[in-house]
Amino acid sequence: LFNDTIGGMVLIGALILAGFGMLIAIGVVYNSARIALQERAWELAGLRIIGLTRREVSAVIVSELVAELVVAIPLGLLIGRYLIELIASARASQSFQIPAVIDPSSYVIASLLVIAAAFASFIMVRRRIDTLDLVAVLKTRD
Repeated sequence: LFNDTIGGMVLIGALILAGFGMLIAIGVVYNSARIALQERAWELAGLRIIGLTRREVSAVIVSELVAELVVAIPLGLLIGRYLIELIASARASQSFQIPAVIDPSSYVIASLLVIAAAFASFIMVRRRIDTLDLVAVLKTRD
């Protein structure tokens, strides 16, 4: 009974932390896409003016975000693994120890969540590119 109670509490704590982690991951991916778009909106509008299609302009910014994901996902999984081991070893005592066990499906779920957030961000970026103000770019002199 004691082990079931402790196990349930640990599971609830882990689920709460995983939920916060998911929210942070979604926020980071979304904000990364928004910042990339805001920083390059002027240049992207210029590309539209010189004749690139919306799809081609979207491909420019989306390819940049995909490159970030290709680097960030494996790096995040690796750092997360070491962080979990560090936390588990720091919390260990002689009377109570929680092993750092990570199911391989956790890596898949985390990666798919980040990819889904990225896909939603790509859709947002595409819609924003469709509404770029081309006239304002033409009127401005540098």
